[in-house]
Amino acid sequence: MGLCPLHADRRPSFLVEPGKNLFYCYGCGRGGDVIRFAELYHGVRFTEALTVLWRWRGAGSLLEDVSKFYQIQLHCQTAARRYLAQRGVHQPEVIEQLRIGFAPGRCLGRWLPLLGHSRQALQQVGLLNDAGHDSFSQRIVFPLEANLYGRSIGKAAPHRLLPGGKGGLYSWEKVRSYPDLILVEGLFDLAVLWQAGFPNVTCALGNCR
Repeated sequence: MGLCPLHADRRPSFLVEPGKNLFYCYGCGRGGDVIRFAELYHGVRFTEALTVLWRWRGAGSLLEDVSKFYQIQLHCQTAARRYLAQRGVHQPEVIEQLRIGFAPGRCLGRWLPLLGHSRQALQQVGLLNDAGHDSFSQRIVFPLEANLYGRSIGKAAPHRLLPGGKGGLYSWEKVRSYPDLILVEGLFDLAVLWQAGFPNVTCALGNCR
């Protein structure tokens, strides 16, 4: 119980239920959940309140938010999971460890702005094309340190990376401590070997077009 931040309160009338994420003010009679509080306190609408709360809790970088979105989509897309199985990648632990996702297309531009990322920023990075469609549409996506790798499961060009820095070895800081290393061609080869119990595997992140 404390002073209400929504009106000129002189005696504690603002009740918060932390376990339920609810509030109610006995003085002004307003109440609701944490999103409703952000709407009232900042004078914004629902979607803007979500953005405020996301920023307040410490939103990740743009690519981190994109990767999480694609990870969620993978679990909703039967064709994408079937493609992974065909490539020999089926262990949920490995899929989670590599943060493998799927870009269904035409929805990234609607979701990311709700988290505070402008469509202009998405286009500048290369995540959206000029038409506003997802550049990684219909691709299995592997997050890299400062990039994304997409492998088409359809008829589009097989490989895609965002413009910018490419190269290096995947997860180098993690695997460099092993006395012996196994270098493979691509991320699917790496995933299969990690799945088989070989954590000392890396692959080259060369130029893919």
